[in-house]
Amino acid sequence: MNHLLHLLQKHKIFVVAFSVISVFLLINLPSKEVNPIREYETYYIHKSNGELITLHLEESTTHSEMNLGLMYRENLPPAHGMIFIFSNPQKTSFWMKNTYVSLDIIMIDENGIIKEIHPNQPPHSQRQILSRSLVKYVVELQAGESKTLGISIGDTLE
Repeated sequence: MNHLLHLLQKHKIFVVAFSVISVFLLINLPSKEVNPIREYETYYIHKSNGELITLHLEESTTHSEMNLGLMYRENLPPAHGMIFIFSNPQKTSFWMKNTYVSLDIIMIDENGIIKEIHPNQPPHSQRQILSRSLVKYVVELQAGESKTLGISIGDTLE
């Protein structure tokens, strides 16, 4: 027992460092509990030809919800995603850090008109995706979903 205590005292710095690193890793490990799926709300996109597209979106309205976005999610069902609702129209910036799935990012003005579509954004990218105009809403869908559903610039979100 004395030998073990002597070794621990001799290597105290290593034991402390190992403990600190272990706690840091445990705290920072991503898990599904970090970003659980919230309730989906139904939204509609009205196309110019009269067609109606149904989307099921998690609403993100708080600063912490917006910062987390779809990070750590491993998949998205078809026609499901997230809508970021800003209190005022603004230029926005998004990135894909800690996002495991490729996304289409759709920028929408305060009247619900789709102004920009940034398709197929790669996972984990830290490249900034900037809106060119003021937007009130941003919708994130699985990559390719905007094309599959036929979502276009000028369509209206309701």
